Amino acid sequence: MGVTSREKAELASNKLKDVAQVWFTEWKANRPLEAGPIEWEEFKEAFLGRYFPREKRECKLEVFINLRQGSMSVEEYSLKFTLLSKYAPSFLSNHRDEMSRFVTGVSDLVMEECCTAMLHGDMNISRLIVYAQSIEESKLERNNRELKRGRYDEEGQPRSKRVSTIKMPPWSTMISTDGCFGCAKKGHKMRDCPTLSAQGRETKQASLDGPDPIAPKKNRFYVLQANKDK
Repeated sequence: MGVTSREKAELASNKLKDVAQVWFTEWKANRPLEAGPIEWEEFKEAFLGRYFPREKRECKLEVFINLRQGSMSVEEYSLKFTLLSKYAPSFLSNHRDEMSRFVTGVSDLVMEECCTAMLHGDMNISRLIVYAQSIEESKLERNNRELKRGRYDEEGQPRSKRVSTIKMPPWSTMISTDGCFGCAKKGHKMRDCPTLSAQGRETKQASLDGPDPIAPKKNRFYVLQANKDK
């Protein structure tokens, strides 16, 4: 059994207390005699005009229109959405409009899933809010696991050892080959090196021949010639 407009106004007026009750008594007494019983719309307009002027209602409406989730969680966003939606009855004429307005403000993290969920015929704003919260929690948990796994992999890997490069001498390439350590040429060993053998013979021959006897004479001639020129 539904409540009539008059009954609704009477029930609401009975809930008023203190200053609001005093206001209602004065307002009711100042009504014209021919006005008849108080209807709900009349009572609502008078009450809102006294305690919630049109300017404030329009301000709340603007906040509702521009409401976005941003850094809030779905739970925080849905709470603000519900509180502000009562100031925008013209924007929320049915469940479909209410869900569309809600999805317009959610973050990209859950928007795609919410748009898909709206296609179900039995979906309403309450179910949509619960579904959006579950999707958000699931994705955030998965992102946290991946972040922790990435940190573990980065910290768990052993540091790569720095390899120092040493410049080797030319003859070092002869160690594992058949090269000669004497002349750094390939094809023979040091003991069979023809270059070293030739140098050895020249050194031996020079030691056997002794100093050149002509060299002192040449030096003496140069000294005498220099004294003569003076």
